[in-house]
Amino acid sequence: ALATMSCSSSPSFHALATSAQLRCQAMQPQQLAACAWALATSRYRHVDWLQALAENVTRIAPDLQLREIAALAWAWASSEAGSDMLEKVLLPRALCVLRSLPEKLPASVEALLQIAWATSFSRVSAPAVLKEVEALLRREGRGRDMAARMASRSSEMKAVMAQVPYLHADVELPRVVQEQDGFIIVYKP
Repeated sequence: ALATMSCSSSPSFHALATSAQLRCQAMQPQQLAACAWALATSRYRHVDWLQALAENVTRIAPDLQLREIAALAWAWASSEAGSDMLEKVLLPRALCVLRSLPEKLPASVEALLQIAWATSFSRVSAPAVLKEVEALLRREGRGRDMAARMASRSSEMKAVMAQVPYLHADVELPRVVQEQDGFIIVYKP
């Protein structure tokens, strides 16, 4: 709660941040990402915290998933702590995770955008990562477009299908009732 209020100059906030710094070694990846995000949101940039964060992100890098990488990349870039951790730890892990995402699994658009923003804001050249991000964003966009089209066509087809038995009730053979946009509705008696 203190982090979202941006009270980084208060003694309570400093005590909270110091506690996070001391405990970050025991944090799971999701906890560390959430803590880093909260402190970065409040513009907390204490050198000891950033050093502890960098050490612990390096330690847990193999366990990081896409959302955690995105939150940590955003937090690190927002802290303006340099590009080393992005270039040497987070972006190589991001590339590995992005390349291993299953084709059918929807990617988190927000996480992809956070990674792209972090590279841009930190002025890090990461063409391989950005190429993967772009491909996943395009795939996700195409999937959402297709789902919207299918939902629209589904309601049109239901309206036509409701009329099918009455259109050709006297015909005993299968017959094409309607053809539109690559879809064919066939009546089978």
